[in-house]
Amino acid sequence: MSGSSPMTILCVSSYEKGQEFMREAKRQGWRVLLLTVEHLKDADWPRDLIDEIFLMPELTNRQHVFNAVSYLARSTNLDRIVALDEFDIEMTASLREHLRVPGMGETTSRYFRDKLAMRKRAQDKGIRVPAFCPVINYDQLREYMNRVAAPWMLKPRSSASAIGIRKLNNQEELWRALDEFDMSSGGDLSRPYTIVKYSANVGDKYEFTDEDGIKVTRTVVSKSTTDDYYMGFWMIKVMKIEQVKEDPVIDKITYITNHKFGLVGIILQTKNGKTLKISILPPNS
Repeated sequence: MSGSSPMTILCVSSYEKGQEFMREAKRQGWRVLLLTVEHLKDADWPRDLIDEIFLMPELTNRQHVFNAVSYLARSTNLDRIVALDEFDIEMTASLREHLRVPGMGETTSRYFRDKLAMRKRAQDKGIRVPAFCPVINYDQLREYMNRVAAPWMLKPRSSASAIGIRKLNNQEELWRALDEFDMSSGGDLSRPYTIVKYSANVGDKYEFTDEDGIKVTRTVVSKSTTDDYYMGFWMIKVMKIEQVKEDPVIDKITYITNHKFGLVGIILQTKNGKTLKISILPPNS
C-alpha cells in the first residue's frame, strides 16, 4: 500500500471469526483494529497482527456502539469499517452511513440481511418467490391470509438461518404469535417480521444460476408427514431437495431441511457409487 502512513480498517465481530481476513488486511499494509465483545477477550485472535482491540459488553445496542466508535474516530481516521460476522452487517452499514466511511450503506445491506427486502428485490428482478406480506399493516395481513391459503411461515426479517421462524396453520395462530411478540418486547413495535407462503411440494423444481454462471435445478423429492428424521437427541420432520451435479466426482447432492432449523443434513453420492452423509446441528437447536 502506497503512502507514508497505512490506512486503517476497523473490523467488527460479535463472534470469533474473520482471522484470515485480518491477516490478509495486515499483509496488504492496513492498520487493523478490532471491535468485539468482552466475552471474546481471550479468543484466538491474530494478536500479533492486530494493532488495537476494543471491547464492549455487546454490539447490539446501536447508540452505545455509535458512541464508542464515534469517540474512537476523534483520534483515529477510519478508512474502512467491515463486519466479520453476519450479525454485524447492519450495525457496520449504519456506522459507515453515520461517519461517511466508504462502503455498503444501510439500504444495500438490507438485501443481505432483511428477508423482506430480499424477497421484494428478487420479485422486482423477475425471480419467482412464494407469496409474502410484510407484518406491518393488519388490513394487508388479513387480505393476504384470505387470498393465500395456509400454512404460512412467520419469519423475523433480520435473524440468521432459521432462528425465530414459526409455522402457522391458521389466522388465529398468527394473531396469537403477534400478541406474544408484543408482550415479550415490552411494547416495542419496531421488531420487523414477514409472513411467507409455506408452499414447497414434492416435485417442485427450483432453478437458478450459480456464481460460475451454471444453471442449477433442485427438486423436492420428499416431505415428512411424521417425525422420521433423527437429529441429535430428537426426531423431526424434514424435506429432501435433490440436485444432480455435473462434477467429475459428485453425481448427486441431497439437501435435508427442516422448517425450523434450516439445513440439517447433506447426502453426497459419488460417481463410483459411494454415499457420504453429513449431519448438521444448527446453532439455534
